[in-house]
Amino acid sequence: QPAASATSRAPATEIGRPDGPILEHIDAQLTTENYSDAIAAFRQRDHPRAISLFEELARDLPENAHVLQYLGLSHFHNGDFASAKRTLADAREIRPDSFELLDHYVTACKKDGDDDSAFAALKDFVDRRPEELEARLELARIARATGDEDVAIEQTEYLATTRSTDPEFVYEHGVSLKNAGKLDEAKVVLRSSIELDPSSAAAHHALGVTELISGNARGAVASLEKAVAAAPDNGDYQFSLAQTYEELDRIPESLAAYEAYVRNARPDDTRVPIVRKQLELAKKALAERDKERT
Repeated sequence: QPAASATSRAPATEIGRPDGPILEHIDAQLTTENYSDAIAAFRQRDHPRAISLFEELARDLPENAHVLQYLGLSHFHNGDFASAKRTLADAREIRPDSFELLDHYVTACKKDGDDDSAFAALKDFVDRRPEELEARLELARIARATGDEDVAIEQTEYLATTRSTDPEFVYEHGVSLKNAGKLDEAKVVLRSSIELDPSSAAAHHALGVTELISGNARGAVASLEKAVAAAPDNGDYQFSLAQTYEELDRIPESLAAYEAYVRNARPDDTRVPIVRKQLELAKKALAERDKERT
């Protein structure tokens, strides 16, 4: 089943570009021209030049976390995620309590396919600063992605208990329970999330998927229809609804939902070619059946 997606506190997929001054503690020995050129290249997305200029600044100020941070960001936007990760790790050694640096580092790790390093950095940060709820949230998400369900449940349970009126924290706890196979508990928590935020398409989808995988297709329909109504362009929601209609032998509705899924699927969704082929076969079969009936 497709995993329920996040709502608003989604982890960064793109590291932002600065709109204002970024090197707060620039050394007086560096000329204004060097600083201005580095910033200008970064903002103009001239990443190779930005890298060259920030490397020059870093040689003069090897202990300046801001210089290393934006050298890492330049590598990131240039597509060199391994270099970005290494440089941001150096910046984090200087400022280990910066959540901003942690967030950049984790994003670079994930882009580099190094979820283990991202997990370790988040775990260490949360152990040292347990009050940082956003770090706990990101740790829970990457724990789910790497299959560490115990950590995901531990972190989201803390979030949902600490902020019991926050629908997203409650939702995240429900998703962690669902992924761990604790379906009955997940349903209770997800319903609580929906009570807090009835407009959440993600929560309705998660509840519907939980009902579906627990064998209750009839109970899944209403939640999945609400999810699709709230976010009709979400291919995963359409796919889940199509599966449910199919399970209930509502074939015409199922085919329509599968077609909507194909139109709205993510570019990297490997299910699309399979579903498209099955749709063609199903339509031919239906046409033959109608012809025989006639």
